[in-house]
Amino acid sequence: MQKGDAMDTVYQSDDVSVGKDFRGRMGRSAFIARFIGFFVSAIVAKEVFVIAVNPVVSAIAFLFFLALTYWMLTFSVKRAHDFGSSGSTGWLMLIPVVNFFWLLVLAFRPGDSDQNLYGPAKSDESVDSARVNSEIDKIDETPASRESMLQDLKTLHEKGLLSADAYKDAQLEILRTTK
Repeated sequence: MQKGDAMDTVYQSDDVSVGKDFRGRMGRSAFIARFIGFFVSAIVAKEVFVIAVNPVVSAIAFLFFLALTYWMLTFSVKRAHDFGSSGSTGWLMLIPVVNFFWLLVLAFRPGDSDQNLYGPAKSDESVDSARVNSEIDKIDETPASRESMLQDLKTLHEKGLLSADAYKDAQLEILRTTK
């Protein structure tokens, strides 16, 4: 196994690992979907705990709520990792009043478009320069096509589909390979 392969294995950000550990990254939409699931489940657990007459049912509801809290912490930490923040900030979700403002940050702050300390960016959230360069190699290299390629790159960048670094690298590649 290569060193890069080990890093990819350690920093997998797939959905299966959510709830198992605190490593990896999670995008905004996945976080919001999980938070809605947590919120609805927590309300149900709280109501069962409050209205239950049997102490065993109350204990089960309380344990379920603790498991939900752990699950919420795992995806809050992964979301904080997505924009390069330490996982310890995920614990802010346990502090009343602060948790509301931290929830807004987690829900609306964009993640890093490139790899950070916590793993690679999601492939569907950004286009890397290697992929752009491979597409450039397939295109005719006339001056008219060069202008067309530069315009296409600009459009991708303006739509947020191409990071600033990848945009700059692709522009330089086009200018270097076409004359």
